[in-house]
Amino acid sequence: MHILIDYFKNYKKQSIIGPLFKLLEAVFELIVPLIVAAIIDKGIENNDMGLIVRYVGLMAVFALVGYSCALIAQYFASYVANNISCSIRADLFKRILRMNLTQYDDIGSSGILTSLTDDVNQISNGINLFLRLLLRSPFIVVGASVMAMTIDFKAAMIFVLVVALLALIIVLNMRTTLPLFKESRVELGNLSGRTNNGISGVRTIRSFNKSEDDFNTFSNQNSKFYSIQIKAAKISALLNPITFAVINLCICALIYYGAIQVDSGILTKGMVIALYNYMSQILVEIIKLSNLVVNVSRSIACVNKVEDMLKEDDVKASDNADSIDRSKEAISFKDVSFTYLNNSDATLKNVSFAINKGETIGIIGKTGSGKSTIAKLISGLYESYEGRICLYGKELNSIDEDNKAKLIGLVTQKTNVITGTIDENIIVKRSGIDEASIVEAINNSCLDEVIDRTKDKRLHMLYSNGSGTGLSGGQKQRLGIARVLAGNPEILIFDDSTSALDANTESRLLTNISNLKNKPTVVIISQRIRSVKNCDKILYVDDGEIVGFDTHENLYNKLDDYKNFCLLQGQELK
Repeated sequence: MHILIDYFKNYKKQSIIGPLFKLLEAVFELIVPLIVAAIIDKGIENNDMGLIVRYVGLMAVFALVGYSCALIAQYFASYVANNISCSIRADLFKRILRMNLTQYDDIGSSGILTSLTDDVNQISNGINLFLRLLLRSPFIVVGASVMAMTIDFKAAMIFVLVVALLALIIVLNMRTTLPLFKESRVELGNLSGRTNNGISGVRTIRSFNKSEDDFNTFSNQNSKFYSIQIKAAKISALLNPITFAVINLCICALIYYGAIQVDSGILTKGMVIALYNYMSQILVEIIKLSNLVVNVSRSIACVNKVEDMLKEDDVKASDNADSIDRSKEAISFKDVSFTYLNNSDATLKNVSFAINKGETIGIIGKTGSGKSTIAKLISGLYESYEGRICLYGKELNSIDEDNKAKLIGLVTQKTNVITGTIDENIIVKRSGIDEASIVEAINNSCLDEVIDRTKDKRLHMLYSNGSGTGLSGGQKQRLGIARVLAGNPEILIFDDSTSALDANTESRLLTNISNLKNKPTVVIISQRIRSVKNCDKILYVDDGEIVGFDTHENLYNKLDDYKNFCLLQGQELK
């Protein structure tokens, strides 16, 4: 809740004005029963029409002023709620963009989507109700009890008993429902994830005739979410009937007591009506307070979930890329071990190696050996690891994101296409990329022959949906390579990003990369020997450990596993 308080600090005046006008409306409401009592005891009893008209007119004025106060309070409550929710959503989105892969994997895309939409909306509703009712409802409840004391102290004890009993019921209800609402938010995220998997993987599901199995899995997840929601709703729903029962029983006791007092001449009929009106006000406000408790309980669960995402520390040392000593090793791993979230076995185990500036290094190994993990660690996508990873002697985690992006260019196996022209897909809204850089990147990535076959050339439109790109897998990989080359990074990492290219295109591409003017340090990760055999050195990885780090020829002659790996691909040493 501390983060939410920080947001409220930006709207101090509005957060005070709204509740104050609600309190002003409540003051008028508390005076009305006394006016009604005066109308009955003085106006009707004495048949004084002038007094009745004056008091009715006064009540009309109170109603008009109260209505105006309610409108003002509603405006400021909505203003604060909408602005805070907008700020939370913006900060949440910024936080998501700065997450490393460990944090992203922990929360999941479905959890992120639920937080950005449903959780923030629930927080907005909770803030709105909080500002409108949190002060008003208790003020009416306490005020009605105090006003009852001014009429008859003994009768007011019934009010005190009601308030104490209902307060206990609300606290017990809140303590029970809050954990359930928190659990339901988690299950909603899981259900969203299951839905997303079913939609995105519908072709695979249908091709393996697993529609029924997927439906059953979704149904089980949905039933679990449903049962938690129903349990929380049932407990929350008990508030209203219990409140009605307690209040109505107390009203019966109040009328019984009032009738005796009227017969004894201690109370007037107007006083009894006033006491009844105050009890009715308490009934209405307790019901509002009950609904407030339910909504705020949900909102608190959402706030806690969002707060967990926002409270991650983003502060890092900001080593300037221009101040880095480039005479040192470009990339160095020292006793690096890494384990993915929720995995018991380490993916990398005490990995150590060094790459000098300008070298081209190949990383090869079987599927699951840890090749891509090394690429992600070099790129800074995962920050939680054991050991040391340095770029030019600087600890990787001490370099801020902007400078890291200038130093490193990562090309992944799958290229994400954005809706826009080919040029826009290459630039991706980065500043400092000029026309010469774009042309050079297109030529070096062999994307030029793809562009030449389009009608609009570089203005050819691409679309983010898979079927609308008009590009094959290999063409999209070339687009991804051009995107990275346009930024002229000092360290280039190709994570199996030539897997969809034919041998001739791959050969031309690798030749172009080796002839780049800025002579970057290049790391090529692949499962194909032909992609890495001409590298300065090859890092052979098996089961998360380095088996060999040498030239292709030396590894072939010294390591039987590497030799067999080559022979399986028809790559004999010549």
